[in-house]
Amino acid sequence: MTKSNLYLVDYAEAQLGNMYVYGCFGQVGSEQLYKEKKAQYPAQITKWPKATYEVGYGKRWYDCAGLIKAAMFCDTPTSKPVYNSKYDVSANGMIELCKEQGAYSGIPNIPGLIVWKSGHVGVWVGDGEHVIEAKGHMYGVVKTTDTKWLKWGKLPWFEYAEPEPIPTPTPAGGDFTEIPLPILRKGVQGEKGSVMSLQALLNCKGFRDQNNETLVIDGSFGSKTDYAVKRLQRAVYPSCGEIDGVVGRKTWEKLITML
Repeated sequence: MTKSNLYLVDYAEAQLGNMYVYGCFGQVGSEQLYKEKKAQYPAQITKWPKATYEVGYGKRWYDCAGLIKAAMFCDTPTSKPVYNSKYDVSANGMIELCKEQGAYSGIPNIPGLIVWKSGHVGVWVGDGEHVIEAKGHMYGVVKTTDTKWLKWGKLPWFEYAEPEPIPTPTPAGGDFTEIPLPILRKGVQGEKGSVMSLQALLNCKGFRDQNNETLVIDGSFGSKTDYAVKRLQRAVYPSCGEIDGVVGRKTWEKLITML
């Protein structure tokens, strides 16, 4: 089953704060799971005292590749993983699967790309700076701005729906200039100017927050901006499943062009 690149980001974000344990892919930590992993990977598991695992009982456990594999093992970000050997691939194996890949220094701002360095992978958020990774035992699943990655890739397990440029008329008319607009969503980082533009447009078009008040133009995509976006989407997509609060190509286009 192919899932979307945005699902991968949603899945990874939902796991922030969970624990790094070698060989795991989203199972809930317990005494039994600790014993199983200790028997399976004694060299890796016994590097840390048992007490450091016990504080993670009740949390989900992941290693770096397991965070990405688990997105394929789970139907939702909170469902129980169901193992499928088809997706049981190492970090290095994942980048090898990517027919479309490149140097990290030139990574396109597409959510859900994987980023790679030898023996380690993470998930590119698509906000221009952040990666979600199961970083290691001392960190767990975290959102970082580490730039020491070597490659990016499109993992073929996911369908990458890239934002299309919106044609905008030039002042002279007739010809068109393509202006790529970012995908914005609640909690997005690194897009303050774009979020401020979004907030100004929402105010201008009359889409208010949950208190029916105009948005503060502060560049922070919080719950009030999310509510205003969903009001817009309910207005322009009354009978389809577009009410997700994500400002992609279609939502930008409707907001910019509506009277």
